[in-house]
Amino acid sequence: MPGRTGLEVVKALKPPRPKIIFCTAFDQYALAAFEQQALDYLLKPVKRERLAQAINRVRESMKYSITLPQEVDLAARIQARMLPQSKPKIVGLELAAVSTAAQTVGGDYYDFFSIPHDLLALCIADVSGKGLAAGLLMANLQGRLQSRAPLHLAQAGNLVTDLNRALCGTIDEARFISLFYGAYDQASRTLTFVNAGHPPPFLFSPRSNSDGHASGARRDNQIVRLATSGPVLGLLPGVGFEQECVTLTPDDVLLLFSDGVSEAMNACDEEFGEERLQRLLTDNSNKTAQELVECILMAIHAFTDPTPWHDDLTLMVLKVKESKEHCQVATRIVAWTTLGKGTTRGSRRGANTAVHVR
Repeated sequence: MPGRTGLEVVKALKPPRPKIIFCTAFDQYALAAFEQQALDYLLKPVKRERLAQAINRVRESMKYSITLPQEVDLAARIQARMLPQSKPKIVGLELAAVSTAAQTVGGDYYDFFSIPHDLLALCIADVSGKGLAAGLLMANLQGRLQSRAPLHLAQAGNLVTDLNRALCGTIDEARFISLFYGAYDQASRTLTFVNAGHPPPFLFSPRSNSDGHASGARRDNQIVRLATSGPVLGLLPGVGFEQECVTLTPDDVLLLFSDGVSEAMNACDEEFGEERLQRLLTDNSNKTAQELVECILMAIHAFTDPTPWHDDLTLMVLKVKESKEHCQVATRIVAWTTLGKGTTRGSRRGANTAVHVR
């Protein structure tokens, strides 16, 4: 083109750009050409065989550009089906969650599923990076977690230690996974958990409580952070993870989230932040778990619009509810405990009577 070099013409092209082959007598522009995503750089005089190879490379590139989006869409649909499709029925507990990928496939993961002895396994995790590579590691984590959780039951520390040891042998050195895992006992309302380098979940208590566990004495309208108890997974194979416990009470709300929530940015490069998240939690704790998830998601959309999200975003809410069914379960456990302590023959009748309380 008169008055413009080939590089200047290519730089001025707007998306979607065509496949580009440079053909010139000067080799000093090759690096600049490939920086402009040229598929080949041919020096004159050009042989017919060399030109044919370049054209075939363009054809193969076009086939790949057509099939790749289809494969990525398929991967996204498969990943969506890997997340919970239904909620386990847990006495006195509401569950809700949502996960949105910044790209078609993401590295965030959440899960909840029943394990033996009336326990609920729950987790939220974030694989470093985004896209297909993060999605593959997420699938790897899910498979290992779901197969190991029923073996460890409420021993959350042993489970996460086992997971970390297995992941260190398969994960790339530049990758790691933050994870919060808990085992919830519906009868005692006790959550045994490990936080492996994940943003600490918020536990909001609208009524005072003293449980003697990780939360200590909780005052009315107080938020307790379930803090980190170990490093991220995949880096240190020999590390062990200590578990902690917290006892929940009716109306308590537990909010788990990935850093894509607190670090969501608006057009002014301002982060959504944990303070906004805490305020939303306290102001809307009377809502159901599903309503609270939707409320937070709408607030993030309003804050970031029209800026696209640059990180995966995941939320999970657990809300404890009082229920007659839970009281019945707890009564049976107290009765069985009384019987199990061993009493004299004369008091055996009273113990048996307690067992049959409904």
